[in-house]
Amino acid sequence: MRSLYEQCSEAEIQGGGTKITEPTEDGTTQDFRVRLDDVLLTESKRGHGTLYIVEFTVMQGTERNPEGCKRSWVEKPTHRPKTGPAAIKAFAAAVAGLEGADPQVPTQVFEDIETGKYKGTELDLTVEKITTQAGFPFWKHTWRRAQRVATPSLSNLPPAI
Repeated sequence: MRSLYEQCSEAEIQGGGTKITEPTEDGTTQDFRVRLDDVLLTESKRGHGTLYIVEFTVMQGTERNPEGCKRSWVEKPTHRPKTGPAAIKAFAAAVAGLEGADPQVPTQVFEDIETGKYKGTELDLTVEKITTQAGFPFWKHTWRRAQRVATPSLSNLPPAI
């Protein structure tokens, strides 16, 4: 039997980003503005199948998740086949600016996101804390393409008196 330290010596370190775990109370939400940095598709080293990892920078945040901090969101589409693919589709629709309850998202959009075509895209993100039926805390992410606030053109302003 191998010793604990032999096992530790041979273990592969698991990568992982920092996820948003805010708000802290069930049923409450917190809004953020984020910028898409990268999307990775990889296999879990912990037996969770395929991982869809979204890395982003917070543009407008909170004290716990301030402007400029790096965060990530992970979906496990093969481990959770009922919810994972749907969450990824909703994310892709937001990135591409597609709207509606169940928008058509062409396969090319997913590929373009993964290869970096949408890198730098700003998104509005609402995070809601819920407790799962199994009693575990979970932070649901709802993504939307960032809406730009129109700024008035100086040529449209009335003349100064």
